[in-house]
Formats: sequence, C-alpha cells, structure tokens
Amino acid sequence: MKLKIILLLLLGANLVFAQTIPPWINGGQPWWTGRPPVVRPTAIIKHWIKKNIDSGAYILLEDGSLWQIDPIDKLDAMLWLPISNIIVVESTTGSPGFDYLLINTDDKEKAHAKFIGKQ
Repeated sequence: MKLKIILLLLLGANLVFAQTIPPWINGGQPWWTGRPPVVRPTAIIKHWIKKNIDSGAYILLEDGSLWQIDPIDKLDAMLWLPISNIIVVESTTGSPGFDYLLINTDDKEKAHAKFIGKQ
C-alpha cells in the first residue's frame, strides 16, 4: 500500500497537507479516527537507512541525519535493515522529547525518534 501525500496550496494562506496513511501506521485504524502525525515538506522525501547503530538505539539515514530511537520502540527498530525505506514525520504521541516518527515502509513498522543532528 502506498503512502499518499497530497499538497494543497491555498492562495494567501499557509501550506496545508492532506494525507492518506496506510492503516498499519495508526494501529489498524483509519487516520481520521486518531490524531495523525503532522506532515512537513521534508516528509515527502523518502530516506533509507544507512546504518542501524547499537541494535536499534540509533538510526543513521543516508542524508547523514542521526536519530535516537525511543526505548519503547527499540525492539522494533533493532531489526530494521540498512537500505530499508524510511519516511520521517513529526508526531505528538511519543515519549517526551521523541517528537518524530520514523516509518519503515518496507517492514510496515514505526518508531518514535529524537533528532540528534547531522553527521
């Protein structure tokens, strides 16, 4: 199932993002029944994992961005393989400080993350 992101531009207004998220991202429920993550323009870019560090504690993406994985989600992320496709979105549902969601579109898994910086 493809992740579809539609960009709407309203004259004289800010950019607004409408999204259709595969049901596996929101616990099997349609996105409108929960609180969907906020999509930023950078989320349109598909990334891939360059390195899985310390058994899923950190994920390094191909653009050099380093992400610390929420300890609650580390069990999922520890099995993610290099070259797996990732989409990054902002989220309000993670542990404090873990304000992003890394979505592994290959494995249909997600993990909350904290942006550490660029290498």
